[in-house]
Amino acid sequence: MILKPAKKSIDIHIEALRGFCALMVLVYHSIIYSDVLDSGFNFRKTIVPFAPDGHLMVLIFFMLSGYVIGLNHINKKFILSDYLKRRIVRLYPVYIIAIIITAVMFTDEWQNIVGALGFVQNLFTNVPIHNQALWSLNYEVIYYILVIPILFYSIKPKIFLTCTILLLGVSIFKFPFPLIVEGYLVGLIFWFTGFIISNVKLSQSHTEIVSSDKLVSVFFLLLSCAFLNPFGRIISQIHFLHGPLLHSLDGIVNINDVSFLPVCLYAIIIASSTNIKWNKFLAGFIYLTTWLYLIFLIKNGSFFKTNIFYVPAFFLIVSTVLLFSPIQIFKSTSLFIKAGSISYAIYVIHTPILEFIGQSGYLTGDFLFFLVRCALLFIVVIAISHFLEKIIQPKIKKLFFKRATPIVSGELSQKSVSN
Repeated sequence: MILKPAKKSIDIHIEALRGFCALMVLVYHSIIYSDVLDSGFNFRKTIVPFAPDGHLMVLIFFMLSGYVIGLNHINKKFILSDYLKRRIVRLYPVYIIAIIITAVMFTDEWQNIVGALGFVQNLFTNVPIHNQALWSLNYEVIYYILVIPILFYSIKPKIFLTCTILLLGVSIFKFPFPLIVEGYLVGLIFWFTGFIISNVKLSQSHTEIVSSDKLVSVFFLLLSCAFLNPFGRIISQIHFLHGPLLHSLDGIVNINDVSFLPVCLYAIIIASSTNIKWNKFLAGFIYLTTWLYLIFLIKNGSFFKTNIFYVPAFFLIVSTVLLFSPIQIFKSTSLFIKAGSISYAIYVIHTPILEFIGQSGYLTGDFLFFLVRCALLFIVVIAISHFLEKIIQPKIKKLFFKRATPIVSGELSQKSVSN
């Protein structure tokens, strides 16, 4: 493989991963809310009841966010006012427009809208019913605040990650915290893991650029995790160790999400082209355990009792073939790269637009009309997102930053912090 400077190799792959996750969240909501998008049709009752795991994609957003923040601030002079200014300018303009769109289209939940404006949804108000995707922005803002002392005092992030894991252990096995607090801890593990990966990346002067095939193989692996996560069943049983009355899995983010940590870590390492000595071991461990889990489901008959495993199994096969194929199949991931550059807007505006399209009484009632509505949803969401990210956001940024800041490694990714 050709060796190139690390800074030249990470933006495109990270952006592609971000774009893939944003599009999969859009597909996920189109399917699970198919009866909202088209009141006369329910996709989940068709012969292929499959949807990508949108929640997994948000967990990857958490990890990507930590990675990008670390990439742009580790080993640099930290100025709190500049950091806060950049985060506000990055998050708020598109976010406010998304909330305005939600409020204009649906005028029945002003309290939740006001709470979302202050990023206190989940804590003091409910997430806006008509824009459920905004739940994760509350998590993001909390993590942006928690990382300040690490950046200001140059504290090793491993210390904070260790403390987070210990606190989560106390909550699980000894003194259960409120579910929302436990959820913050779980999400923080993903966020700090990405932050630590950025630290490793910055210590490397050169890297081997992964092929498009290998990155796409990661995409298919993530799709297979919707129903073939080998660690989910194990971790979901942990709460029974100290009694189901003391703990549950009802939080937005919960302990069961830790089961996705290995595959999320693998996705970030591949997308960022980070060289870690146990990369191959991690890849082998994930693929081996996933295949063993699939074989287990086939042997005990669960695979054939329901059709939910067929599509994920196909995706796992494709992922494995792409991983080991000597022939390059995918030349680029340009579609996902473009989606990555507008992914934040895609994430925060798509659900109210989905509901708005669903209110139409035209073209409804069967699979073909559902696809037409999906196509319309994608076109409208992408068009508005492009307008917000490529036209509105740059103009607002210029108002706050008079001088253009040189793009550094990871800046491209930071343009779409949608997590």
